[in-house]
Amino acid sequence: MTKFHVIIMILGSGLFFWDITYGLGWLLGWLFVGLLRQYRGVILERIIDFNDFSVVRYVGYLLLVMAWIAIPLLTAFLLPAYFNPLAVFGAFFADRFLMFITENISKKEAR
Repeated sequence: MTKFHVIIMILGSGLFFWDITYGLGWLLGWLFVGLLRQYRGVILERIIDFNDFSVVRYVGYLLLVMAWIAIPLLTAFLLPAYFNPLAVFGAFFADRFLMFITENISKKEAR
């Protein structure tokens, strides 16, 4: 996790002062996307081994990632009184946006 991720996560936690459902949705989204980001590299190293590559394992991994992303969104849609679905989506979007920006910055520095 980069400094940018921590800063955006903390700034987004200010949503608690606006509406508690937005704040809880934001934290739920960051929890799931953070765990996914944390373990994605470890899992991919085991799955994408070119000496023993299996399409079935890779497709299983993709389905698992989609299910993992769907869990907080489904929870937010089923329990909108506790978690705001827009805040969960906002956390997912912010994480992807930050990853895109940090990768582009690191590519420019490498040149």
